Amino acid sequence: MHRLSVQTADWLNILFDEFDPEEGFRFIKSCGFEGVDFNLDHTLTSDLLKEGKRNDFFDAPLEEVLERFRLVKEASEKVGLPIVQAHAPFPLYHPDVPEQVEYMIMATSKLLHVCRYIGCPNLVVHPHKELDKEKEWEINEQIYRALMPVAKETGVKICLENLWIMQGDHPIGAACSDPFEACFYIDNLNAEAGEEVFGFCYDVGHANMTGRNIYHDLKVLGNRIACLHIHDNDGQKDRHQVPYTFKTADRSGTMLDWEAFYAGLKEIGYQGDLNFETFGQLLVTPTELWEQNLRYINTVGNYIRSRIQ
Repeated sequence: MHRLSVQTADWLNILFDEFDPEEGFRFIKSCGFEGVDFNLDHTLTSDLLKEGKRNDFFDAPLEEVLERFRLVKEASEKVGLPIVQAHAPFPLYHPDVPEQVEYMIMATSKLLHVCRYIGCPNLVVHPHKELDKEKEWEINEQIYRALMPVAKETGVKICLENLWIMQGDHPIGAACSDPFEACFYIDNLNAEAGEEVFGFCYDVGHANMTGRNIYHDLKVLGNRIACLHIHDNDGQKDRHQVPYTFKTADRSGTMLDWEAFYAGLKEIGYQGDLNFETFGQLLVTPTELWEQNLRYINTVGNYIRSRIQ
């Protein structure tokens, strides 16, 4: 299939509505995209959650929460631009506010219903990051197990993601950065669920930051990969830029191995969407240049699609 999709990010969101939903969907489609990654994480920002705080967005009954997305659903259907994946708020766990887990499970459960309502098949839900791997698994198992019944009810796949953490001045691999660990999570959770409820979102930018062998990662993960986060960085910070942005003429610095990415996707026969998590590109450019930037990202997407087909 290999539809090209891009984040709604800051230019199309019910909380960041520079455009009304229909105008926003038409704008993205006019730039050549065939789907969108809807930023549901904006409903409860990571900055707020990392402080152990929250807003009241999810305190309303489910019917009211769904109604807040009615215009988005109608616009997506009218324009013919499907919502192919979404991102849940994170982190779900705060070490100083353990009661936050219960609230975030409730909020994420409602977002699984939102995903079904808007026709979105995949919801990326970050695993919790801990240096103590045993504790990390215990916390994540608690969270994902609690979400399991709602995922089965809605038919929306919960996608884990390969993460990173800073150690001094350098990023290192965190939860699910190792593909064997990611397989352990997904296979054990799916075995408990009795069906394929969990999948994986492979973030190629995160893999670059943590020095992963991208081709090897993809081969190990195989058909567990349900969706992608495609973007570029300098190997040090999560910059969310367009592919090939950091490939300098003198080949200095850390460059993402795009050839390994293409080879890995071909090897496993990946048939999902090619989704660009490139909001960083738009954050550094004036709104007057967004259309040109999105068209260029789409051009890169078509090149990637040609390389893996």
